[in-house]
Amino acid sequence: MAKDSFPSQNDPAQAEPATSLSRRGLLKASGTLAAVAASTQMFPGMALAAGGPPEVKGAKLGFIALTDAAPLIVAKELGLFAKYGMPDVVVTKQASWGGTRDNLVLGSGGGGIDGAHLLTPMAYMLTQGSIGKATAMNILARLNINGQAISVDKEYLGAKADLNAGKMKAIIAAKKAAGKKITMAMTFPGGTHDLWIRYWLAAGGIDAVHILTPPHLHCAHALKALDAGLHVLVEKPLAMNLEEAQAMVHAAHDAGVFLRTAYRLHNDPATVRLTQLLREGAIGSARSCYASFTFQIGADNHRLKAAHWGGPLQDLGVYCVNAARHVFGTEPHEVMACAGNDASDARFGEVDADFSATLRFPGGRTAQFFCSFGIEALDLLVVQGTTGSIELRGAFVPFAARSLIVRRGTEEERFDFPAGDEFSSMVTYLSNCILNGQTPLVDATEGQAEMQVLLALEQAAKTRRPVTLDIQRAFTSLRPEMAQHFAPSERKLML
Repeated sequence: MAKDSFPSQNDPAQAEPATSLSRRGLLKASGTLAAVAASTQMFPGMALAAGGPPEVKGAKLGFIALTDAAPLIVAKELGLFAKYGMPDVVVTKQASWGGTRDNLVLGSGGGGIDGAHLLTPMAYMLTQGSIGKATAMNILARLNINGQAISVDKEYLGAKADLNAGKMKAIIAAKKAAGKKITMAMTFPGGTHDLWIRYWLAAGGIDAVHILTPPHLHCAHALKALDAGLHVLVEKPLAMNLEEAQAMVHAAHDAGVFLRTAYRLHNDPATVRLTQLLREGAIGSARSCYASFTFQIGADNHRLKAAHWGGPLQDLGVYCVNAARHVFGTEPHEVMACAGNDASDARFGEVDADFSATLRFPGGRTAQFFCSFGIEALDLLVVQGTTGSIELRGAFVPFAARSLIVRRGTEEERFDFPAGDEFSSMVTYLSNCILNGQTPLVDATEGQAEMQVLLALEQAAKTRRPVTLDIQRAFTSLRPEMAQHFAPSERKLML
């Protein structure tokens, strides 16, 4: 089932991950396009007392004469409502989606209805009050797992209009140039069909997608997007294992598109400036670095699930590892690690609470880091060199002001950077690469190499023994032209 974009207190799909992010996959998906929703006035205690009978014997439920409503009608005809303690349920046809909305606001006590077969977004919009008087709704069941269709006029048949609406672009442009009106129809503003047709039209011009699902879904979603010819940004870590990562890299090569791990700090001005100072020899030769990234995580966070490859190493340690690799401009050849836990903390039944590690780099250089989901928040990076040190405060968290402090003996130089939106910086950088036909400076092999380090660290922690690495790739350092600053915004558009 496709996951809705808005939360619902009693939405059974809320815990389910989205099953596709590519335009092709999303439009092919069966879709969760209808629901049975009920006003909280109908079920004041949310209907079912624990282990007991329903709190009410009857309810007035509305439906629109579509196949989506079949479960309601079949349940009534087979006597299922009565079988489960609600013999007085009435299922009544509604004239329109607008009429259904108005009757839900009235409630059965006011001559309306208690619940209805709805276009899924309507339940959320009613609760928010964006399509009428605010009326608290609960989604009780998901209906309609049938395929959906968008009909087009016969004049578009020659363009072979299909899942890719972009094939209609030339015809639409010609009609607009001729001053002809273009009409797209849907059933209800903000309803499922409205969202589908808008997404379908917009997807005709999509060049890239950003995959933000948990790691166990990265490969499947990325392969669908790459198959559709889209450039792909994938959140860290790139995949669940090296086989998945390799499949993604090969798919991107075969499709002739870019695949990048979503390292937002690669386009962060403070981080790029740090690497530039190191390349310029601001503290002599960098010999050691230490990083710490910690915070208290909520008990319901998906990062605490072992099946999602959750844990502090994969979510926080990845930043520390990436920082160390770019401090030294090369790959580590040996790692040691130790995982910690607090048996009294129920949050950490599946994953570690803490993770600490040492990475050895060529030339006798070392990096150490500590990351945790269970202690007070701290994010810090310190690099020590032969003639000085650099400290980056606010090193890893997003939307934060950062400070670079360079110390040489008794001298201290400070560089302050205002809070920025590194996600916008990252997306803009990739967009410019796509528009200009330039390969991103840090490519998919960066994510592959980091996967090798993370897996080696995981093995080292389990075996309590050092693990050697032999990562063969040309290392690409961050460059000044990658840095971009965008002021943070409280408003985000998420599709």
